[in-house]
Amino acid sequence: MTKSKIFSAFLISTICCAAYAYDVWTVPTKITQVLSYNQVGGGDVAFSVANPTTNCPAGYWLTKSDPGFSANYAIILGAYWSQNSVKVVGLPDQVWTGSSATFCKVYVISPA
Repeated sequence: MTKSKIFSAFLISTICCAAYAYDVWTVPTKITQVLSYNQVGGGDVAFSVANPTTNCPAGYWLTKSDPGFSANYAIILGAYWSQNSVKVVGLPDQVWTGSSATFCKVYVISPA
């Protein structure tokens, strides 16, 4: 691959990803609390983890209208009830308005 192709690929990936401010993966951590709201946001779910990142100190949230809501919620509940660890990445620029604490929108969640 030529230097110009490498530079072009780097530039494109930088520009594409600059539109979103991602948090870093949490270390494998347990979910300590799950909050499911009937009215807030039309079905918002917020959860806290034992080892949060500095950008998302209160935890993470998702809303029922998210395309991956069902799969993400299944991972959250499964991990919470079984006390298995998860890893989470949040979007610190999408803070939940349902709390004064900083809950970041879930970008990805994975069993650890």
